[in-house]
This record gives sequence, C-alpha cells and structure tokens, in this order.
Amino acid sequence: MSNSEKKVTRRQVLAAISSGIAGLVVGGIVGSQAFPKAEKVTETVTTTTTTTQTTIVKPPEPPFEEHEIVIVGAGMAGLTAAIAAYEAGVKDVVVLEKGPSVYSCNSSVSGGAFYISTPEFPPSEYVKAVMRITYNKAFPELIEVLAEKSYETVLEWLPKVAGVKFLPKEKWLAPNAPGVEGGGPKLMEYMVNAVKARNIPIILETKAVSLLVSIKGEVLGVRALTKDGYKDFKAKATILACGGFQANQEMVVNYISPKVAYNSILRGLPNNTGDGHRMVSEVRAKQIFMDQYHGATVQPETYANPGGFFPQGIIVNKHGKRFIDEGVATYVEAGKAALDQPDGLAYIILDAEGFKRVSPWWRDYFLVQYKGKLTEANSIEELANIFGINVEGLKKTIEDFNNAVRDGYTEGITPPKSKNAYRIETPPFYGINYVCGITLTFGGPLTDKYARVLDLEGTPIPRLYAIGELTGGFFFENYPGGGSLARCAVFGKIAGEHAASIVKG
Repeated sequence: MSNSEKKVTRRQVLAAISSGIAGLVVGGIVGSQAFPKAEKVTETVTTTTTTTQTTIVKPPEPPFEEHEIVIVGAGMAGLTAAIAAYEAGVKDVVVLEKGPSVYSCNSSVSGGAFYISTPEFPPSEYVKAVMRITYNKAFPELIEVLAEKSYETVLEWLPKVAGVKFLPKEKWLAPNAPGVEGGGPKLMEYMVNAVKARNIPIILETKAVSLLVSIKGEVLGVRALTKDGYKDFKAKATILACGGFQANQEMVVNYISPKVAYNSILRGLPNNTGDGHRMVSEVRAKQIFMDQYHGATVQPETYANPGGFFPQGIIVNKHGKRFIDEGVATYVEAGKAALDQPDGLAYIILDAEGFKRVSPWWRDYFLVQYKGKLTEANSIEELANIFGINVEGLKKTIEDFNNAVRDGYTEGITPPKSKNAYRIETPPFYGINYVCGITLTFGGPLTDKYARVLDLEGTPIPRLYAIGELTGGFFFENYPGGGSLARCAVFGKIAGEHAASIVKG
C-alpha cells in the first residue's frame, strides 16, 4: 500500500465522528429493540388483618335519688339554705351530712354570735369596718350584701322561721353582735328542729365526693359515699356548705404553711377536710384567699377561747415578755402571734380589776359554756411559778407596763397598749394559758351576690352554689367576731331562695 493510500483526510475523520453520533442517537431512540429492557412484573400480595376487640369493663352505675335541691353540709349555712328554699316554695330538699350527727359542724362549737348592721351601726359603717379589718382585701360587693341583709336575716327572719332566741342586748358580744342564748349548741338545736319540722331529710354519714356534671357543664347533683357504698343525688340545683379545709393537714401545709399545720391545734371539728374545695376545682371554679385562715386564742386543755380577757390585761410569752398591742389586737391576731413565740405558748395576765372589766358574754362563754380554766394567785411570783413563766422577766414587764400607763394607753414601751391600759396591781391575779388554734380557713370558691360559684373567667357555673366557711372573698388575715355566722345566715338564705327560683323556672 502506498503512502498516498494510507493518508486520511480531515473530511473523512469528521464524517466518521458524525456517523457515530447518529448511531448513538438512533440507539437511544430504538433501544427497546436493540437492547431490550427487563420485563416489569407486578406482584399482588394479599394481607389478612386480625382485629382484637377490647372490652372495657366499668363498675356499675351507682343507685340514685332525684330531688329538686341537694345541699351538702348540715351546719348553719346549709340548714339556713334548706329552710329558705322550703319557704320559697321548694319542698323536695335533701341535706347530706358527712358527720355522724347533726352537731358535727363548726357552728355547733361557736359562740353563737352574729356580726350585723344595726340602726346604730349602719351598713356604710359595717362595710368600712370589715374592709379595714381585712386590709381592704375583702370583696366589697359581698360585704355590702352582708351589711344590707344581716339585720333583717338574723334578728327578724331567724326568730320567725327557726324560733332562734337572742340574749338581752346588754349581754351581746358587742353592740352590733347579738348572741344566741346557749351559744352555738343551742343555735344548732334551733336550726335542726326547724328543718325537721319541715320534713327536710338530713342524711348522716354521707360524704360528697364529686359533682355530677352534664356535657354542657351544668351541675346535676353530687356523688356521695354512704355507709352502703356510692350513691348519686341528682338535683336541679346543688348548694355546697361543707366547710373549710383546716382538718386536712396536707392542704394546710400546701396552701398556708407547715408552721400552722404542725404548731397550731385544731380548734374546729375534724370533718372539714376540704371536700368542697376539691369538688369545685374539678369544674374550674375560681378559688381565692387559700393561704388565709382563722387562728384563734385557744386554751389547749379545754379548747375554750379566752379572746375577751386579754384586752383587759396583758399577754406575755414564757419569758414574761409582751409581744402584741393587747388594746387593739383581735383574738385572731393574738392567736396567730403565739405561733412565733417560744414553744408557741402565750399567757394572759390580769388583776382583780381587769377581771371585773371582762364582758359578761366572754366570761360565760369561756368559763361556763366551754369550762375554760382560769388560774388564780395571790402574787405575780406565784402566778408565774404555776405557769412556768420566768418570774423576774414577768415582774420586770409588769413594772415597766405600770410605769408606762397613762390615761387608757401607754407611753415609752414596745409594744404599746393603745386602749384599755390599766395598771396591774390589785390581787388576786389571774392567768390563762393559750396557743394558736386553727378554727377555719378563709379561702375557697369566689361567688357572686347570689352565692353562685364563679369559674376562672368569672362566669357563674350553672346550678352550683357555695356558702359558709367553704367560700372565699369575705375575710383576709382577720375577721370580725361573729362574722362567720352572719355570712352563713345571710348567704345561706340567699342561696336557698335563688336556687328555688331556678328550680321553679
């Protein structure tokens, strides 16, 4: 082959490249023929599902009763509501009581006094006094109702519907605080008899445990634990009057303080364990003042309250030192102040003249009704030794106090005594020991002026009422003597009447 035959022109190279590219393109288009793809196989899989049916076994629904109105708690508030509802035309009312008797409530161990407005102490002054005592924390709209309704409810309506008899005015706790002859036990006797006279059943040993609520949020009664098991009490209106939580140590620790839970004694009755607070919390009720409580002066041996004695003398701790202004302190403030003293102990010291100045109501209440112990001695030294008070400390305190007394007040000592300051010098001398006793709690569901329970948004929860010591909004830090019974009577009557109005449509 010659050299000329081996020579490849540029045009031949380009032609060869073009021919190759054309082949690639054609191959791509007709590849299914030139290079056949694997055949796609579709597989059908049949799955068998086994369904396991789960059956939830529920306990049987408890038996039930149906009533127009159900009331939980047979204290002053609950029985007042029952009578009021009956008088308003609703005869089918039932009262459930957790305790073993109709005297299982705080009302039965009260002094039987009611803090009310009077012509001499008009509603405007009443409101000012309560707001001042509660550091302006009380809800004015509730206190105004108390002020407006207390006189007619207590002194006119209660004697009419329950035959309640009051002491002569000179024996009242205060000029605006009438007391029942026979105190709390006699008051409850009047109320129980009035309820029985109307054939309103009081079912004992029946603990309300939860509210019955419709899908729309209406309260339809309560579920209760009876001696025979659970039972539903269905009703068109439900009134809770089941007291505070002072007997529930866990709640006192959580809401108030461990110091109060462990260092005070329970002055109120043990049935008040916060059942109502727990039930209303489940329906989103607004609860307020839950850290507040009534801490009274209480003699630990007798559980009697000597609160009317110390304004006429002085209060000291076991070292013989004063720690409060006895002239203006209430027995609530004096009771709580004892918690901060050594061993939680406090002592009221009076002389013969001071004892004479104690009101007849307080002397009868402490010495007769509750068998309180009054210790008598011929000298301050003897009195101090009886109680185990530091003798020299007490003598020095009384000497300084006597030197500071002016015209009914003291100057130059701390704490001062702003009122009723008299020298302690006339034998015999008297002493009363006391500690802090928790009587009732001040916190609970907030209600409106008709006693309807309000939810977290301030809207009344349909067909649910709360009254008495269960409720919040009335008292804060302190309260006026007789204020709780007045609240029970006034709002018990209001709740009963308003519940009757919705039942009757």
